[in-house]
Amino acid sequence: MEQPHQQRSRQCNYSYNATTKAVSSGTDGIKEVTLYPDGTNTTAGNRGTVDIGSSNNSTADLSRQIRYGPNEADLAYFGGKVQIPASGLLALNGDTGLSAGIKDDLAAIIGQPRAIPIFRSVSGPGNNATYQICKFVGIRILFVQLTGSPSQKKVVVQPAPVFDGTIISSAGAMQPDSIIASLKLIR
Repeated sequence: MEQPHQQRSRQCNYSYNATTKAVSSGTDGIKEVTLYPDGTNTTAGNRGTVDIGSSNNSTADLSRQIRYGPNEADLAYFGGKVQIPASGLLALNGDTGLSAGIKDDLAAIIGQPRAIPIFRSVSGPGNNATYQICKFVGIRILFVQLTGSPSQKKVVVQPAPVFDGTIISSAGAMQPDSIIASLKLIR
């Protein structure tokens, strides 16, 4: 099955300046992907947000996670860490819709790197959707518009490395969207 992120058109309409950490119109040579809407309408009543932690569909939880990442209470639902198991797929419950209530949170992190899950398949509608997560990748949000008509709404991202001291790394070649653990002194 083709992964939904492979079906999306890729363009280069935005430029990220690593020195100023600013995003502007123009090209920086790194292709972008429009995450929302994705044109696949994968499952009714769900637009790709997932529960990491409680399945209560709280916009407040999603807003906090967008800005600061999952907290200890969120991770407790997964035994203290979220990771792809040896089977290669992690099942995550979906949230309903994509609320304009998170537009300010997404806008607040434009230009900052974040990790997002990539799914192989999804089943069920709305809050009953189950996403089969095959990996996490690093991205940078470049543009957010979640108000207006459906044709005006969009979230545009590009691959970006993510450095995080809480990441448990595994072996593999460095990619443009790698999630990298910070160096740690062990002795």
